[in-house]
Parts: sequence; structure tokens; C-alpha cells
Amino acid sequence: MMPYNKENDKRLAEILSCVDKDSAGPDKDFLEQVRDRSVREFEAGTTETKTNRTTIWGLIMKSPITKFAAIAAVLIAAIIFGVIQFGGSFDGASVAWADVVKPILHAQTAIFTMIIGEEGKAPEIQDMVMGSRIRRTMEGIEDISIIDLETSRILTLDPKEKEATYIDLKGLPKIPNYLENLRNVITMLEEEPQFVVEELGEKEIDGTRAVGFRGVHPKVEVTIWADAETALPIRIEQQEGQLLVISKDFQFDVEMDESLFSMEVPEGYTQKQMELDLFGSTEADFIEGLRIWAELFGDGTFPDDVSIEYFIKQVQTMQKVVDELDLPDDEETQLDMKLQKYLLFIRFFKGEGKWHYAGKGVALGDAEAAIFWYRPKGSELFRVIYGDLTVKEVSPQDLPQPLQVDEQTKELVKAEATKFVDLFTAKKFDEAHSMFEPIMSKAVSTEQLEVLWNQLAEAGGKYLGRDEIQRIEPIEMPGKGKLTAVFVPCRWERKRAEFKVVFNEANQITGLWKLDVD
Repeated sequence: MMPYNKENDKRLAEILSCVDKDSAGPDKDFLEQVRDRSVREFEAGTTETKTNRTTIWGLIMKSPITKFAAIAAVLIAAIIFGVIQFGGSFDGASVAWADVVKPILHAQTAIFTMIIGEEGKAPEIQDMVMGSRIRRTMEGIEDISIIDLETSRILTLDPKEKEATYIDLKGLPKIPNYLENLRNVITMLEEEPQFVVEELGEKEIDGTRAVGFRGVHPKVEVTIWADAETALPIRIEQQEGQLLVISKDFQFDVEMDESLFSMEVPEGYTQKQMELDLFGSTEADFIEGLRIWAELFGDGTFPDDVSIEYFIKQVQTMQKVVDELDLPDDEETQLDMKLQKYLLFIRFFKGEGKWHYAGKGVALGDAEAAIFWYRPKGSELFRVIYGDLTVKEVSPQDLPQPLQVDEQTKELVKAEATKFVDLFTAKKFDEAHSMFEPIMSKAVSTEQLEVLWNQLAEAGGKYLGRDEIQRIEPIEMPGKGKLTAVFVPCRWERKRAEFKVVFNEANQITGLWKLDVD
């Protein structure tokens, strides 16, 4: 049997923040279907057959393969925590970002559909939310999961086999009420300075005129397309680190029966229990998972990818291999646990920035090939894992591939650098100075910024404006961590120059240079 992805719950957070509860009423027919099915599943232990879909996910999940899918489902479930939300509005937009975000402050329940990864190649997951609990079903799966955020517990039910499994998730915070917690997060982060919101204009989605917004934060990027008339979300795409989640089909303030969210095991079901520490995985666990993959599933080579999405797509092949090994139950359980820890290292990655994988096609034992590298928090060096599974610490300049600035960071620092230069050239020196980090603020005064401006005006004449930013580069400095330099080209009547504006990981200005171009 197969526990569910609590995956979407985090996404629900972003999504819930974009609803207009007055713009659409609950789908009564849908609710009746849910209630009817619930009675059959909980009381009779039977389920109606779902419509077949010809996605690879559906084919995998309709097979008798469950164990590896269950591993991935539990891991994906953990995305619910650490919600990031944005605030802001735009002049001239018929529907503003604030219009899309505001109604969540009033929603009490929610129903929505979520897709993990690329649409058409991943399952559709349906979530119903009430209080601290989430009821989840998934395309092609007969099982039901009830997730209790307050107790960090999942109850999975297999109506066909009449089996129930409790999964206790260690290390998660208690959330007594999901929507109330979300409201608190939204309120707290509305004044968060580290975000950029971009208006995307209008386009048609499934016959509906939609207006789009993109919110970019160091930890997440959210793109929302909402009905241009009602502000009801139509589609939301959220990129968190290296994980993409698509959400759609939103309904809010839907009347639902509390029995749908019961954590009690129905009468006649056998009961199992397991525990999973979501945050306890180590580099050694990840390395052991790489070894297992290469030896058991990769014919001596490492996987094409180490993401959760890729793991899920390989479930069928992996289970067939394990079935052929005919392992004793205890050995297969140990294998399952090792693979869980392998995936948890990626899901709850604790390093700085992004991890990098280059193991596709590399043979186990190749001591020359770097297959994975990352920078631990607080470290100036990177950890590099090689094909023979040895690990070395290397400096940024000695990495297998040069450092790159990820797209989210680029959008953020580009906007911040533009803002600073615009303030500076408008002679708003106090506001420009407020963007400096504390040490920089003490080193360069407001008066010094004014002196710099006067020097530029004297040498160049009238200021004509800035040009498009073309260069954004990563910088690694001992004691400073990961920095990003933005080069802003500007023009005066008699000269051209670039401002090199350097940002720290908090997107504060930690360095400023004027570079003459001619």
C-alpha cells in the first residue's frame, strides 16, 4: 500500500494566498461525489474505479508496485512546511497582486489540484484542507491519506486490502490550523524586503482572460495566473530550489464533512505503524544511496538524475529488480529505509545555494569523475563526491564546473541594483544608503555618495540614463560567503561608466565600485 504525498501542502500555502472566495462557489456535485466515495471507502472498504489516464505516472501507479512509490510519496509530503508569501501591488493593473493575495485572509477551507514536476508526466493530486488536516487522493491510486499537521502524522488507507498505516514524521513543527498558520505567515512576511514582484500582463488560459504575476524571493519563485475579472487563481507555478509544483482547480470556503478528515482506523482494517525522521539524513546516507542505485538499478552506473521526480518515474523498474532479488522482508525494509534517507538528503538539502549533479553515465568506481558537489552552510569550501564515492573539499575556483548565478538570484539582484542606481542618480542618497549592509553603511556615508555623484556630474555632464544590465557574476570571498556582482551601465553627456554593485546572500549591498568604460 502506498502513503501519500504530503507534498502539495506547502504549495497549498502559496496557492491559498491567492484566492477570492466570493468569485466562485463550491462545486456541490463534486462534494457529493466525495461524500459518497468516503462512505464506501470507510464503511465498506471498497472504491469505485477511477478513469484510466495514459500518463506514465498512471501506468506506474496502477501496477502492483507499491513500496518504492510509498517512499517517494512520504518524502514529497514534507513540502508543506516553510511557506514563503509575497505582498505588493501594481499601478495600472485591473487585478493587482494584492487583490489576488488578500482573500486568503478569510478562507476557512480549500480544495485544489496539484502536480509535482512537469504537467503530463506526473500525477494529479487532489487535496482537501480543513483545520490542521489534509485529505489527499492521487491519480491512479486507490489509497487515501489523511495528514494531520498538528501531530505530524499521516494515516494511509488501502480500502481494497483493508490496510491502514500510521506514519509518524519526526522533526516537523506543529501546525494546529493550516489556514490560520498561513494567515500568520502572510501577515508576518508582507513587509519582507527580499522580494521582487513582476507584472506579466494578460493571456488566455483555457478560454479565460488571465492576468499574471511573478513573485521572486531567495527561497522560492511563484508565478500566478488569475482570472482578470474575479482575481480567482487559474494556475500557479512554484519553483522552490530545484522542485517545480503546479497548482490549479481552486475552490475555497467549501462546506465539508469533518468525518472525511478522521484519523481513526476504520473497523475491519489491519493496522501498521512506521516512523520517519525527515531531517536526519546525512551526506553518508546520500552516498550510500548512490552506491545502491549504481549496484542494483544502474548496471554499474549512477542515475541520470537524483531528484525526487526522477526517482518516482523509475519506481516500476526498481521494484522489478528488487522482486527478482527475492530479499527477506527485513533486508528489503532496510533497503527501503536507505533509499528514503538518500532522497531526504536532497529533499531537505541543508547546504548553501544549490546542489549540482553530474553523475549521468558515470561508472561506479571512477575516481576522476566528480558526480555531485555542494557547499555546506557556513563553509567557504565545497564538498565534491567522486565516482568512487570518495569526498574531497575544494575551493570555489577548483570546482568541476564554474559557479553560476541561479535565475531567482539574478532576478532579485538585478532589480535591487536597478533600484539602487535609480535612487543614486535621482540624488536620493539617504534612500540609496539604506540599502547597504551594516558594515558597508559605516564605511560609506551618505555624504560620500553625494560627493561621488558630484564628481560624476562634473566629469560627465548631464546624466542621460542607464542601459540594460548584461553582466551578473558570482563571487566567493573568504568570510563573506556567496556574493553576487551586478554591473549597471550608465551614460552621461561626456562619458560612460558602470556601477559594480555587490550583494550578499541577504540581498544587501556589500560593495560598490565605479568602473569607467571610456
